[in-house]
Amino acid sequence: DINRLNDMDFQKQIMSIPIHNGLETFNLLSEKEQQFILASRGMEDSFLVMDGDERLLMRYHGRDCKCQMEYKDALLYCHCLATGEALDPEFLFRDALLNKLMAMESSMEGSHNGKGKSSDLTRLEFYYNSIFDDADLKTLARNIVHRTKDPDINIRRLYTNTFKHLRNDGVLSLLDANKDIYLLMSKEGVLIPA
Repeated sequence: DINRLNDMDFQKQIMSIPIHNGLETFNLLSEKEQQFILASRGMEDSFLVMDGDERLLMRYHGRDCKCQMEYKDALLYCHCLATGEALDPEFLFRDALLNKLMAMESSMEGSHNGKGKSSDLTRLEFYYNSIFDDADLKTLARNIVHRTKDPDINIRRLYTNTFKHLRNDGVLSLLDANKDIYLLMSKEGVLIPA
């Protein structure tokens, strides 16, 4: 039933389902793909990585990915996986937005027990307007769209489209449509604790 898919309670129920980090689904891949991934062990660009808490994870971005985003491993996301946006073809605004969100998440870290365990990190929930009203992001958005026919409308469009793409790409989740509250789907804040 299509109405059930749009129901907020149903969306919350979906959010409570654990998200696998890729390694749990390894056996679902073809033998050829499994061998290719296993052959990458020990290489700098390996699909299999050991994180600081000695958990073995499988990268989502490809071995050939040359993206150097600061958020790449923290969000399991890069330009290779990003949905394109005509107003921001080089992802300048998206990169700045994601770096801002990562900084916000890191500022929420609890007191560490000396090891910085992921349980010390609180998931980042934020209001859309807190990002839309950010002066640095607004200035960047204005600089990106300043040569378009209607920059004021295109600033709003850039924000709206970027948020839509980040939702579709699995980086943001809309927690409360009425209050416009979003969740950053980071590896440490959401994916691993799930």
